[in-house]
Amino acid sequence: MLNIFKADDSKEQPISLSGFRYQQHFAVLFSAGGVLVTFFFTLSTLSKQLYGLAAVLFIACIFLCLSFHFANSKKHSSLLCITRHITLLGLLILGMYLVYYGGVNNTGPLWVFVIPPVILALSGIQVGILYITSFIILVCTMLLYPDNALLNASYSDEFKSRLLFSFIISCTISCYYEAARYKSYKELSSLSKQFKQESRQDMLTKLPNRRCMWITLQQEQSQLVDKQPSIIALIDVDFFKGVNDTYGHDIGDNVLKHLSLVINNALRSEDILARWGGEEFLLLMPNTSYEEADKALNIMRSTVHDMPYIYQGQQISLSISAGFCELSNDIPLNNAMKLADDNLYQAKATGRNKVVGNNQLPVDNNGILET
Repeated sequence: MLNIFKADDSKEQPISLSGFRYQQHFAVLFSAGGVLVTFFFTLSTLSKQLYGLAAVLFIACIFLCLSFHFANSKKHSSLLCITRHITLLGLLILGMYLVYYGGVNNTGPLWVFVIPPVILALSGIQVGILYITSFIILVCTMLLYPDNALLNASYSDEFKSRLLFSFIISCTISCYYEAARYKSYKELSSLSKQFKQESRQDMLTKLPNRRCMWITLQQEQSQLVDKQPSIIALIDVDFFKGVNDTYGHDIGDNVLKHLSLVINNALRSEDILARWGGEEFLLLMPNTSYEEADKALNIMRSTVHDMPYIYQGQQISLSISAGFCELSNDIPLNNAMKLADDNLYQAKATGRNKVVGNNQLPVDNNGILET
């Protein structure tokens, strides 16, 4: 049987669509803000004749301009992943340079506290931890290397220890928060997927429910312009009330589950079976002729009759009646459903355990099509 829940059961990608858009929007906002900030500081450092720092800030500004262009462009949206890494590498290089150079009055290292949340927002928790850990190791090496050999600025030991300690704490809190946020997002995503599945699926038989099947029928009819007509069939369990009255509703539910499996096994892969309501099922048979449908439904009817439900060693004999008609662009969907229902009524009224199908639309006494 065709799996109309395929979209919901597809293999999950490392980054979901919503997560991708979140990172894209953040990349746009961060790049735009970063361009303004780095350009302002470039001009500020140039005015103070700090040409080395100004050059690094200007290069960072160019990186952020490219990042903004790629992240905000539909044409280059496929390059967003590469753009994120370029932005992060540029950000880390800028942070290391600020630690090395010291910036204005040795305030440069204070900017490193901006780095962890930006990394996590752009790359996620797993890749972000790798970036942050690498940056912490590099900064620790620079600050703790003997005789300040890897620094151009002069920091006191107290400043170094407090900077490293507070920065590591900040990184830890940021990672913990991002991990908690990601876990919550996954749980909400899972619940959303579950609710969406349940809204389309009959909980007893696990078949598509009436709402889902109606949408499927509308989609199928809209695609019938250049295709062979499809068949819709209403299937009803004969004397099902007697099963409930004799054995109870729990056994009745088990009988419905049994029937859904038996009928499903008799279908082609492209056919779609749904629970329409109570003991009634609706079958869609795409690209099927009238003769093929009549043959397939009668085989299904015989199969159900030959496979009773076993309860405590006792056989509960079952049979079904079916009414079917073509689904085409010439017949409105509501009218096709009424015709199938009328054919089902005829099958039940003339002895049950039979299949009835025709394409004569019901009309009233004035010859007007009934709806």
